[in-house]
Amino acid sequence: MNLKPLKYYQLILGCQMNRSDAERIASFLDTLGFKKTEKEEEANLIAVQACSIRQSAIDRIHSRIHKWMEIKKKRTSDHPLVTLLTGCVLPRDRKVFSKQFDLFIETDDVPKEFAQKLAILLPQFNFAYISEDRRDIKSKDVTNDDFFALKPNYTSTFQAYIPIQAGCNNFCTFCAVPYTKGRERYRPNKDIVHEIEHLIDRGYKEITLLGQNVNTYFDPTLKDALGKRTRYREWNALTDFPRLLRTVNDIKGNFWVRFLTSNPWDMSDETIKAVADCEKVCEYIHLPMQSGSDKILKAMNRHHTQKHYLELIDKIRAAIPGVAITTDVIVGFPGETEEDFMEIVKAMQYVGYDMAYLARYSPRPGTIAERYFKDDVPREEKKRREKYLEEILRKSALKANKKYVGKEVEVLVENVKYQHPNVKSISKSEIQIIKTAVGKTRTSKTVEIQSKTDDDLVGRVVRVMITAAREFGLEGVLK
Repeated sequence: MNLKPLKYYQLILGCQMNRSDAERIASFLDTLGFKKTEKEEEANLIAVQACSIRQSAIDRIHSRIHKWMEIKKKRTSDHPLVTLLTGCVLPRDRKVFSKQFDLFIETDDVPKEFAQKLAILLPQFNFAYISEDRRDIKSKDVTNDDFFALKPNYTSTFQAYIPIQAGCNNFCTFCAVPYTKGRERYRPNKDIVHEIEHLIDRGYKEITLLGQNVNTYFDPTLKDALGKRTRYREWNALTDFPRLLRTVNDIKGNFWVRFLTSNPWDMSDETIKAVADCEKVCEYIHLPMQSGSDKILKAMNRHHTQKHYLELIDKIRAAIPGVAITTDVIVGFPGETEEDFMEIVKAMQYVGYDMAYLARYSPRPGTIAERYFKDDVPREEKKRREKYLEEILRKSALKANKKYVGKEVEVLVENVKYQHPNVKSISKSEIQIIKTAVGKTRTSKTVEIQSKTDDDLVGRVVRVMITAAREFGLEGVLK
C-alpha cells in the first residue's frame, strides 16, 4: 500500500487555555508524522478541542458533525477519516458525543493514549508513515506522560501562551471547569522559565501566563516542603505566584508579561506588589467579579464579598498607576432579584471597568447550579439586565480610553489590515490603499495605527501618539 502522510484539521473552541493545549496537541501530531491542513475535506484526522463551559461552543460542534459524517461516507480504506474529541467536555456532553466521535481522550492523556488507540482503530496503517526515528510508538518521545512537556507548535511568532497551572479547586456552582479539567495541577517553576527563555531567545515580545486560577500557583517541586494542606487561607499563604512573576521578570530580554485568570479571593498583596515592581509585567489585571450581590456570590460559591472585591480594586489602583482592570459578570443567576442586580450595577459604577465580559446565565449540565437551582430569571429579563450593564460599560470604557488621548504609548502590533478609502470624487488612479496596523498597549487597549510606512510592523513594539478614543479602542499615529 502506498501510504501518504496523514493530515489533521483542528477545531479549537473556548478559552486561551484550550488554544494553548491545542498547540501542544498539534506538536504531538507532527511528531507522529501527521501534516496540518486548514481544510476539513483533506483531513484524515479531525481533532476537536471542545469547550463545555458555554453551550454555544457545544452547539458549534453539533453543527459540524453532520458534515464530517458525510465526508467519512465517501472515504476509502486507504484514505480514512477519524474524529477525535478532547478538551473541556462535561460528562453529559461526552455521553452525547460518544456515538458521534471515534475517539475521546482527556487532554492530558493524548500523549499516552492517542497513538495506541489510533493503531487499534486503523490497524492497516500500523504507523508506517511515522519517520524512522519515531517507529516505536511506545518510545518516550511519542508517549510522554507529561502533557506540558510537549513542545508546542506556537501559532504566533511573537506572542505565546504559557500554561503554569490547570484545573480548579474552587467549584463555583455555575462552572464546569473542575468537572472537565479536574483539580489544580502545577508546572515546575524551572520548566516554565525554560520555555519562556527559549521563546525570548527567538524574539518573542509577549508572554501570557495561563491558568484557571494563577494566583494559587506553587512550584510542585516544593510539595514535600509545604506539607499537608490544612486550611484554605493557610494554603493560599504558601503559594508563590508572586515569586514566579519576579523570576520571569528577571529573564533577560525586552518583552511583556501578562497573566490570566485571577480569583479575587486569592489575589494577594504580594501579587499586587510584584505587578507594581516588575517592569515587564503589564499594568493589566483581569479580575472576575461575577456578581456584586453578596447573596448571589454565596450561591455561586465565590469566596469574596462585594466589600472585599471593591477594597481589592482600591489596593490595585493605589499600587499600580494607570492599571487597566477588566472583569467577568454573569447576569440572571438563579435567585437574582432586581435588588441583587442593582448591587452589580453599583459595583460596576464604582469600579469603572476598562472592559467587562458579560454573560447571561445558562445552566451547564452537571454543575451544582444546574442540579440544585431553578433557572428562574426570565430570558427577556436577562437580556434587559445585560443591556443595562452594557451601557454602564460603554461609558466607563470610553472614559478610561479618553485619558490616553494626547499621550505617547507603546503598542505591540498584532496585524495589519488594508482597505480602500470610501472616496468617489477622485479617479481610481489616485486612490491609495489605506494601511492600518492594529495592536495592543501594555494595558490591553486595542489601537488602530494609521501607517504610511511600508515597513512590516507586525510583531514589533512601536511608539504611538494616541489621537482619538472610542468606547472599545484607540486611534493613533506612529511616532
